[in-house]
Amino acid sequence: MLKRNIVANYVGNAWTALMGIAFVPLYVRYLGDEAYGVVGIAATIQASLSFMDAGLTPMLAREMSRFTGGAHSAEAIRSLMRIVELWAWSIGAVAMVAIWFAAPWIASDWLRAETLAPETIAHALRIMALVVGLRFIEGLYRGCLGGLQRQVTTNMVAVGAATVRGFGAVSLLAWWSPTLDAFFWWQGAVSLASATAYVMCTYSALPSAKVSMALGRRALRAAWPFAKGMLLSSFLVLTLTQTDKVLLARLLDLSDYGRYTVALVASSCVGVSTAPIGQAFYPRLSELYARGQEAAFARAFHQAAQLISVVAGTAGVTLLLFADTILLLWTRNPDLAAATAPPLRLLALGSLLAAFINAPYHAQLATGWTSISNRINMVAIAAVVPALILVVPKFGMTGAAGVWVALNAFYVLVFAPLSFRRLLRGEQRRWYLRDLAAPIGAALAVGALVRVAGYWVPEGSWMGAAEVAVGAAAIGTAATCASPMARASVATILKQFSGRRP
Repeated sequence: MLKRNIVANYVGNAWTALMGIAFVPLYVRYLGDEAYGVVGIAATIQASLSFMDAGLTPMLAREMSRFTGGAHSAEAIRSLMRIVELWAWSIGAVAMVAIWFAAPWIASDWLRAETLAPETIAHALRIMALVVGLRFIEGLYRGCLGGLQRQVTTNMVAVGAATVRGFGAVSLLAWWSPTLDAFFWWQGAVSLASATAYVMCTYSALPSAKVSMALGRRALRAAWPFAKGMLLSSFLVLTLTQTDKVLLARLLDLSDYGRYTVALVASSCVGVSTAPIGQAFYPRLSELYARGQEAAFARAFHQAAQLISVVAGTAGVTLLLFADTILLLWTRNPDLAAATAPPLRLLALGSLLAAFINAPYHAQLATGWTSISNRINMVAIAAVVPALILVVPKFGMTGAAGVWVALNAFYVLVFAPLSFRRLLRGEQRRWYLRDLAAPIGAALAVGALVRVAGYWVPEGSWMGAAEVAVGAAAIGTAATCASPMARASVATILKQFSGRRP
């Protein structure tokens, strides 16, 4: 099931990312830099809403994993889900109303638009409120399906929604109305359909059982310490990851914010490429911990860490070394590519460092230990927020991206060692050297050689595309060969493909 889930997550996430990334140049073309900046604001508001589930969504996902391991009865898990559902639907409705009333203030007092009228922005934000509320509710059921290890179902719905969302939005903008209103109305319609699909899939995945609010409250009380820790963790992570975007929306012109959003979308390839690994391994780690299988827990941890290093290293190092070429090929806009390449390189490096923390973090969540990450995040916020306030006015989006790099370097060097003191004792050296340093060092060395060898290649030509493709293939191959577990997995696949037993 684990391999099937990983494959399903990669197919789903890859296609969803492709739909989200491929259409960005068209969105910018039809809407303009400023209007696309409003789309970026919508993404920030959506992310900012995540902490309002009070930690209940990750808690419910964990309890679903524990249910598959025998820790809950069908009645208990159904009852717990009903209580969390009522909370999520209420928060989604409140969010819609709050954004509706705040839209005029955001448009006129917070954003710095030059060509778009505040009334136009406010109207679009009000339509966006529907999208934000529905996507928030949708996240609850995605989490449930993930905890039940139904990633195949989850990704089938995600692929369908992403395809309709992307092609439909571009078709509307190109042939009907190139406006923010049309864009957000279409997003709302697709979000309504996908949320409905997730609800139906979740209920069909659970056995029928009587719902008892009293039983649900007892299950919630038992799981509340984890939910409470996740609430604080969500708020702290939100502050760390969204503060730069909020400040940039205030300090930069909306057109510059649109360019920064383009860099963020490009750098998201790193996180998107590793998300399927965490989605597949987190329920597995939770199940192994619930059963007390420490050796299997450690093996699964290192397997996840090495897979993350290989995949994130391939995406991150490729972006880091070939950012200018990739942007020019993607956007076909030399000015946009030149302005976006410096922050993209830094964002890619920061995202690569952030990916390294996924395995230790998911191990902590699987054991219900959230206090260490919360304490570290508090320290990070105390340093990051003042740094952004000082750096962004002077260095703009490049300065904000630099703070992102420093933040994630801090996590790799400080947060990870602290987590190893309690979990996976004796595994820290292996994690640093074999799981991280070996594959990433090989990827950087080989990628740099390809970049130097192709310095004469015109960036916007088909030869530039070939250089990026060769570089990415070489980087991925080097990282795989330097990773023991990834190398063994490839060898097994090759043996199976050739008809020999491994």
